[in-house]
Amino acid sequence: MQFVIIGAGNVAHHLAQALKNNNHEIVQVYSRTEQSARQLAEICNASYTNNFKNIIDISGIYVFSLSDDANSELIPKFPYKNKKIIHTSGSINANIFDVITSDYGVLYPLQSLKKDIAIEINQIPFLIEASNSKFLNKIEEIVKSIGANYSEANSEQRLWAHISAVFACNFSNHLLAIANEIAEKNNIPFSLLHPLIDYTFKRSLSNNPKLVQTGPAHRNDHSIMQKHIDLLHEKFNVYENLYKIISSSIFEMYNNDKEEK
Repeated sequence: MQFVIIGAGNVAHHLAQALKNNNHEIVQVYSRTEQSARQLAEICNASYTNNFKNIIDISGIYVFSLSDDANSELIPKFPYKNKKIIHTSGSINANIFDVITSDYGVLYPLQSLKKDIAIEINQIPFLIEASNSKFLNKIEEIVKSIGANYSEANSEQRLWAHISAVFACNFSNHLLAIANEIAEKNNIPFSLLHPLIDYTFKRSLSNNPKLVQTGPAHRNDHSIMQKHIDLLHEKFNVYENLYKIISSSIFEMYNNDKEEK
């Protein structure tokens, strides 16, 4: 099947290569930046353009893999009507396309992707949606053809999945970055925390995370928390409020459970 990839970011790179590696044809790549468009196009043996008006006419599928702001800006300017179009966003409603076509859908990868870091396609679960059953079947065929797993989800479910993913991935990684900074600035190798981090995530994945929470906030140990807060105030005051907010959230989650019981 033929595809035009509109976008050349992290998701576009992984999806375009997965399609090409499984006998699909990437006909063209668009990006506002010529260098980005050319880089992905060379990988996929495709033509490229940085002029949205020069997107070519195909009978296949157009994949919008852009930021939400760019999607909202460019979709109304799409030069063709009644084409088969999908986007890869977790937070944009599928019906953003309904002014230009009746065959539209979503192919959202629920995974943290970086264009320069390889990942097996079967490690990327996709959430899919379509405007009609026939086009949904087509999207299912595409996902199966690249060897990926998928689940059907409407736009609201996909947005909630995206929010959950931000907590699970983006926020947790940010907290690890903070832990790394605090450790290294106090001459503690971050590697010392690796076994704890590994065990914590393995335990949370094999159990209900709520049931395996530990720590001073969970125990409501004010003495330890105050020592932590005092040190943070002295040396890392930018993280003091974050420590308080997360500790309060942990305490409230488990204290509310006790009150309900």
